[in-house]
Amino acid sequence: MEKEITMKELEHFQKKYHEDPTNKLIENAITRSGIDDVCFNRETLIENQNVFNVETELGSVQNQKNSGRCWCFAGTNMIRGNIAKNMNIEVKDLALSNVYLTFYDRLEKFNNAYENLFTVENLDYDYLLQEYYLMCSEGGWYESFSNLVTKYGILPASYMPESHDSIASNRLNNILQEKLKYDANTIIELRAKNTPIEKLRKEKERMLSEVYEILCKVLGEPTKEFTLEYQDKDKKKIRIEHMTPMKFKKQYLTIDPNDFVLLKSIDHYKKNYYQKYQDERAYGATMKNFEYINVPLEELEKAAIKQLKDNIPVWFACPTNKMWNRKEWILDMRNYNYFDTLGMKKMDRKTSYNFHDIPSSHAMSFVGVHLIDRKPVRWKVENSWGNEKDTKQYLIMNQNYFEERVTAIAVHKKYLSAKVKKCLDQTPIIINIHEL
Repeated sequence: MEKEITMKELEHFQKKYHEDPTNKLIENAITRSGIDDVCFNRETLIENQNVFNVETELGSVQNQKNSGRCWCFAGTNMIRGNIAKNMNIEVKDLALSNVYLTFYDRLEKFNNAYENLFTVENLDYDYLLQEYYLMCSEGGWYESFSNLVTKYGILPASYMPESHDSIASNRLNNILQEKLKYDANTIIELRAKNTPIEKLRKEKERMLSEVYEILCKVLGEPTKEFTLEYQDKDKKKIRIEHMTPMKFKKQYLTIDPNDFVLLKSIDHYKKNYYQKYQDERAYGATMKNFEYINVPLEELEKAAIKQLKDNIPVWFACPTNKMWNRKEWILDMRNYNYFDTLGMKKMDRKTSYNFHDIPSSHAMSFVGVHLIDRKPVRWKVENSWGNEKDTKQYLIMNQNYFEERVTAIAVHKKYLSAKVKKCLDQTPIIINIHEL
C-alpha cells in the first residue's frame, strides 16, 4: 500500500466487503437498530442473576445527579453503615452530607493550586495548562474523601442538604475555573517581580476568602454547629445540642478512614507489582500527595471479599465507557459482541493499560459478592445515580468485568495479605501527573 489511500485500494476494500454476504445483513441491522442492540448477548442476562451469598447491610439510594462527585458518594456509602450501627439506627435511615465535604474539597483544591503556583519553576501558560496546575475540577479519589473527613468531620445530610448547583455543577465548575485562572495570572505577575513568599501568602488569603464567599453563596454556608435529633431502633428519641461535624465523627464513626489503603492493579510497562507509588505533587484535598500500592489483581479480589464479609462496603474505581448494559445494569465483558460482529480484535489488559484505555473514571462501592467454591463469580455494586426512571441503585458485575476493568479499591489495612502489608513501609516511587 502507498502512503495515501488510492481509488484502487478503495475498490479492493469494497470488493472484499461484499465477498461476505453477512456484512450487508449486519450493516442493515446496525444502521436501523444501533450497534448495542445488534451486538447484544442475551446470555449475560441469564447468567448474571441477582443473587449474592455475601452482602453488607444496604442503605438508602443516593444520587449525585449532574455532578462529578462519585468518589465522595462512594466514600460516604462506605462509612455510613458504621455510623448507623453506632447511632443504633437502620442504614437505610441515614444519609451523610456530601455537599459539606464538597465545599471544603473545592476550597482545599484552590489552596493547593495557589501553593503549587508559588513553587513551580516554569510559569509558561501552556506548561501550566498541560501539567494541570490550573485544575479545580470536582473529581477526586479515595484519599480526597478520607483526608476531608479527617480534617473537617462529617454530618447527616439533613443538616446540610444539597443545593441547586451542587447537584448540577457545570455552571459552578466554569465559574471556579475562571476564578482560578484570573488568580493564577495575578500570581504569575507577582512572581515576575520576585515577590517574597510571605506577601504571596497574604495575597492567597485574600483569594481564598473570595473563593469561600463564592462557595457559601452557591453551595450554602457550611454547618458549624447543630442540634442532632433522631429516633433509634428502640424508639428512643435522641437530642444532642451543640453537635459539630467533628464531634459527630468522633462520637459515631469508629473506623478510621485513614486506615484504608488504596490498592491498584496496573499491568503497565512502567509499573511493578508490590510497589508503592506517589504523585509528584498534591492536587487533591488537604495538600497530601496521593499514594497507592500496585499489586496483582488477585490481591484486590481477596482483600475486597474479606472486607465484605465484615459488613463493610468496598470503595472502588473503574471505567464506565465499555460493556455496561444501561438497560439491565449489568457489567459484563460479554454484554456486546462487537469483536465478532465488526471484525475486530480485542486488546488484553496490559495493552489497554499501556494505551491508557482503562481510565479510573467512576467510583462506586462493592456491597456484595457471590462465591462458588470460594471463588467470586459476580459482584453486587452500589452506584450513586439514584433509582429514578431508567436507573437502578445496584448493578451486577460479572467476575470477567472485575478482572478486566476494575482499577483500584480502598480496603482496611487489616485485610491486606502479609506481602502487601510489607509495602506499607516502602519509600514510594514518585510518578508524574500524566502517569497511571
